[in-house]
Amino acid sequence: MTVALRPMTIGEILDRTFNVYRQNFKMFVAIGMVPAFFFFVANAIWVLMTTAQPRSHNGFSTSAVVISLLAGLAILVVYVCASAITQGAVSYAVSAIHLGRSTSFSESYSRIKGKYLRILNVVISVGIRIGGTVLLVIAAGFAFVFMPTIRNNAALGAVMVIVWLIAFVLVGWFVLRMTARYSLAVPASVLEDLPARKAIKRSVALSKGSILRILTVYVLFSVVNGAFAFAVAIPFQIALVAAKAQLARVIILLSNQLASSVVAAIVGPLITIAITLIYYDERVRKEAFDVHYMMELLDGPAPEQANSAAASAGPFPA
Repeated sequence: MTVALRPMTIGEILDRTFNVYRQNFKMFVAIGMVPAFFFFVANAIWVLMTTAQPRSHNGFSTSAVVISLLAGLAILVVYVCASAITQGAVSYAVSAIHLGRSTSFSESYSRIKGKYLRILNVVISVGIRIGGTVLLVIAAGFAFVFMPTIRNNAALGAVMVIVWLIAFVLVGWFVLRMTARYSLAVPASVLEDLPARKAIKRSVALSKGSILRILTVYVLFSVVNGAFAFAVAIPFQIALVAAKAQLARVIILLSNQLASSVVAAIVGPLITIAITLIYYDERVRKEAFDVHYMMELLDGPAPEQANSAAASAGPFPA
């Protein structure tokens, strides 16, 4: 084993993340290009469909709104499916590298073949648990604020607005906390061959006591992703405002989508790399995974045979 498995600090996890990414840059970008391609195609279709719709004299078109909503829903479905599968492929690739083996783009995707629906089930289940709660709170907040008795009472209405704002902050913390608790579910599902429900429970158990650590990593890489996306979008938004002809606007919009997809392919894998490293770090801390893994290597065949066996084996040691 070329990598010493041991507990890592946040700084060491970040350093390890960038090292793994830099040393395998082409492979991770290639993995990230798969969802980026589908996302670009879906967005390009949306741009062409919405810009081709005729508008009424006041600039509003019911058909354009309906088509935009349907296209947006289709884009969301494409994005969720492609992103979920890519998370699985990146998790496998990082696992192989972290445990001292080499891997490739094709192997990363082939090794999760047959697990696509399971991975998607994990992502959708987590999304429903978090998103469903948020929607219920928002709906309840609107229902209370717009009740006739509250609308007709300024003082009571002001109190309810304050209560709603406090609830909004609490829901925000809930979303962040649940995101951290469930963040290790995809690596657990892929690397331990667990179904969705067990993978989510596994993530909750592994992340216990490390919520702030995981959130710190999420925030840092979200800032990186947002900064790159914002920097790329600015020139296109300026050009879009200056463009007069409809054809020019369509070309700018398509170019913007293409550039955004490329950026997503380049920086997108970073957060999954970090989360997979945290997954192993939590196993080392809570389960002495490093000791068990080294014992398996010592008890196993010769290194050449071990590498061959590992390449054809199923999940990594649970």
